[in-house]
Amino acid sequence: MKSLTPNDLKWLEQTLAKLQHDVTIVYFTEGVACRHCQLERDLLTGLAGLSHKLHLDVYNFTEDRDIADRYGIDKVPGFLLFGKKNYGVKYYGMPSDFEFRMLMEEIVRVSSGHSGLSSATIAVLQDLSVPIHLQVLTLHTPLLSVGAVQMAHQLAMESDLITPDFPSSW
Repeated sequence: MKSLTPNDLKWLEQTLAKLQHDVTIVYFTEGVACRHCQLERDLLTGLAGLSHKLHLDVYNFTEDRDIADRYGIDKVPGFLLFGKKNYGVKYYGMPSDFEFRMLMEEIVRVSSGHSGLSSATIAVLQDLSVPIHLQVLTLHTPLLSVGAVQMAHQLAMESDLITPDFPSSW
């Protein structure tokens, strides 16, 4: 987190001060084959160091394959946000720019345990009886991708039957 400006650091600290409950970032990395893994690990380590309510668990994707499978992580770098439970909020690739701001919002949301969806939407989701696998194809147009990813995460937070997946990295 060396390259952060004082304003960036202040914003991060203010955002992390909103955490209500602990959040664990469960991160999967690989050695040589993963081009961005060390950079992302450094980012997540620095982020976790800014709040006692934010924790980082690091696993090797190859050596800890059973754990990756349990969490539905199928590529690296990949991580999920785990609050009081696994809400299905996961990321692939290095979150930057708009994605990083959304990641911070997602951390706060997972900490609260509330998706932010309307009560009408939550009621519809409670009536689900079959699993739904959402495949969110992300684009190089961050504003469009960010909203789609955020919505998929919010839906997954409200229903264990919804599993978001992101076939392409951002």
